[in-house]
Amino acid sequence: GGLLDQLHWACQIADLSDVDLFITDADSGRFLDCSRSAHERLGYSRAELLGMGAEQIQADPDHDADWLKQQLQLLKAEKQGSFTTRHRCKQGNVLDVLVNHSVEELNGRTVIISAVIDRTQQRSRELELERQLHLVAEGEAIHGFGSWRHVLISESMVWSAQMHRICGTDPTNFEPSFEAYTSLVHAEDRATWRSLYHRALQRGEPLETRHRLVLPTGELRHVYLCGQVDCDDEGVPLRMNGTIADVSTGAQLQQEMRLERSRDPLTGLPNKEATLEWLDHLLLGRPYNANIAVISLDLDGFQEINDSFGSETGDLVLQRFSQLLREQLGTGALLARLGSDEFAVVIPDGIRSLGDAISRA
Repeated sequence: GGLLDQLHWACQIADLSDVDLFITDADSGRFLDCSRSAHERLGYSRAELLGMGAEQIQADPDHDADWLKQQLQLLKAEKQGSFTTRHRCKQGNVLDVLVNHSVEELNGRTVIISAVIDRTQQRSRELELERQLHLVAEGEAIHGFGSWRHVLISESMVWSAQMHRICGTDPTNFEPSFEAYTSLVHAEDRATWRSLYHRALQRGEPLETRHRLVLPTGELRHVYLCGQVDCDDEGVPLRMNGTIADVSTGAQLQQEMRLERSRDPLTGLPNKEATLEWLDHLLLGRPYNANIAVISLDLDGFQEINDSFGSETGDLVLQRFSQLLREQLGTGALLARLGSDEFAVVIPDGIRSLGDAISRA
């Protein structure tokens, strides 16, 4: 009981993210505790899942009892790490997952704390994006990649004709140089570009970066640039050789994918992923003594609505509920749907104390 009490709070925290948390006995492989999202994603009740072991949710045929025994020994030896596998849900569908684990000694008992990330939808979207980007890449190959060389001792650069076309410059009146190229890089990307380029030179590492160019015509262009450092026998950098490609269409596809991933399709509200990203951004720029309120809401009895009147009626309730919340909150607060009947409100301003947050709740 004492051990589970210590871990129960961690499971509740995990429900605020897209990570499913499992607490497993390192000797038997039996589940000791889990976050709510963990058992719901697999289609089990909490009691059902805690009556099972890691072997029973494995979907890969090779991941049998012997594999699990070896895996537990390996995990205990390595203490922490990650691996990919597949989990089978109660309904029979299979999830592609990434498992990050850490072995801990708690109250004389060895447990494995596993953070499991469902990559099924993400992988499907990645494959679609890869397919679209492959089509873009084929189109780019018709026109060719631009090539360039930066000779460090003279600080001179040589650009191919395609490099000039991508950068929108006229080779007859444009003198290529590192600074000349940097002047084309979007002001918001310039510091990162300089840092990555100089780090590659100093460490002799390959350069790989995506950034935006502002062409002389004012057109904005997304480019993918990579390079390789050539050094002398003593390891002193002599030159950087590389290529550049226009990936503006691919960048647009990625932006569309990010927007699609950030919205709950039923209510149009930001989803859990978008909320966590927004919170990260908010907290990074937050003064030490500035407070924010994070309020978690759910609908009591919502499952009874679905059971009695059907999921379509339940969807209407969720849509109306989110509309009412937006009207109550007004501007200045973030409303998000975390999943099912769970909502979150983030109030970044006007919160001086816990009492203020409770009052707003």
